[in-house]
Amino acid sequence: MPVQDQEQQLEQDHSLPVTSRYSLVSQAPLTLLLGLALAYIFSPLFQFHFGPLGYNDARVIEIAVISVASLGFIYHLFFKRHLLSSTMSWYWLGLFGLAWLSLNQAPYFQAGLQELGLYAGLLMAIWVVAHETRQLSNKQIQALTTVLVLAVVTIYAMQFLVYYLGQLLLQDTMSSKVLLPNFQNPRSFNHSQAWLMPVAAWAIYYLSSRNRLYYQVALVMVALWWVMLFYSNGRGILLSLMSSGVALYVLCPQERKRILRPLLGTLLLGIGLYLLLFLGIPKLITLITGEGSSLSTLYSDRLQQTHSGGRSELWQASLALLQQYPWLGIGPQHFPAALEGLGSPHNMALATAVELGVPALLLLAFILAKNLLSSYQQYRQGPTPLQASLLTAAVCALIYSNLTGIALTPVSQLLMVLICGLLLGLKQQHSTTTPGNQKVWLLFCSLLVVLWASSLWLSVGNLMATDTSLYVPGQNQPRFWLNGHYYY
Repeated sequence: MPVQDQEQQLEQDHSLPVTSRYSLVSQAPLTLLLGLALAYIFSPLFQFHFGPLGYNDARVIEIAVISVASLGFIYHLFFKRHLLSSTMSWYWLGLFGLAWLSLNQAPYFQAGLQELGLYAGLLMAIWVVAHETRQLSNKQIQALTTVLVLAVVTIYAMQFLVYYLGQLLLQDTMSSKVLLPNFQNPRSFNHSQAWLMPVAAWAIYYLSSRNRLYYQVALVMVALWWVMLFYSNGRGILLSLMSSGVALYVLCPQERKRILRPLLGTLLLGIGLYLLLFLGIPKLITLITGEGSSLSTLYSDRLQQTHSGGRSELWQASLALLQQYPWLGIGPQHFPAALEGLGSPHNMALATAVELGVPALLLLAFILAKNLLSSYQQYRQGPTPLQASLLTAAVCALIYSNLTGIALTPVSQLLMVLICGLLLGLKQQHSTTTPGNQKVWLLFCSLLVVLWASSLWLSVGNLMATDTSLYVPGQNQPRFWLNGHYYY
């Protein structure tokens, strides 16, 4: 069969015959998730009137999303019995059991329960997105993914250009936040890039044979995301994207060209645009006006920044804590109390080991590895470029999680729900049986619901500022709420 015919065959409709039409009513959880994703997409536009989307605002949006998803989870699981059970139920139960033991020996029980319940809610949301994905045709999934990802890329790229032109005209002193004003910390934007850039590369491939104009616009917009990456001095995200690209090249030989070519093409274009915007244009202005430009100063400052941002000292302090509490850790969300002024060790493996213990870390690593391997094996049976890009995004985020706090920030967690939910849903599309032990699965799901309900109750108390005893002493870095409390 010719290659083009194979590609067309792979894009045919393989979804289960539950419903072939996207319904706003029957698929309310996915509808709300997409709606709140759009709220995130257009937040740069809102900020011109309401101000930037802060860390706490993003957390409120995340809690709203998970609340909606949890209702869909309860409805589908206990009333419709539609959700496929997980063959990993025993392992998940073991992980949450270890987390519970860690929580019970920790000094700030409510604070730990709040975050443990958040992760229970995130798991429910992932399964809801996976279930809703199974109801859609491949064509619908591809269209929705393309529109959402490229909408995010375009809005933020255009915002970057608008603020760049403003700084070019005003010649103000520059900082890493000036051109990314919607993020209090530029690393939060890098978190979004880890989840979205591999999928954006797939979207470019998807448009290349469908609409030439949209394809060219998408190329420029994704190239601008590379410019924003260089501008933010995101060395960790660059390393993660390169490493996940190597993994894609080795593990997905049938699809690597379709994803890597757009990614490398936009990288080269992005390098050219970065040199033009931050070196060429400022020098031209200097020649014309005889005055220096803050943009060229920013370019030279970026080249001189080679430090680790204090991570080595932070990791050494985390290892010292780990030696003191190796089995059950210090408790969920207790890192800020152990090392005052530090929200997390900027390393997911260390954070899990320090807060939950080494056995919990090993079990979590096994669960993640088994799920990624399962997705890869299913991908090999019927490879599609979209699945390859989603796998690459998951691997990129996993690598980046050991260099930064991508596992903790609210926007990144929402993107994890969408990307991992899509990946799990595509993996389950051909499943017609219900694997796993149903009783264990129902027990585990009931535990998730109780944990999330408890976390939601505590979070509402935080939001209304009725119980300040929940806050961990010494916390002045982002974790659940910024600076330990919600504020405007």
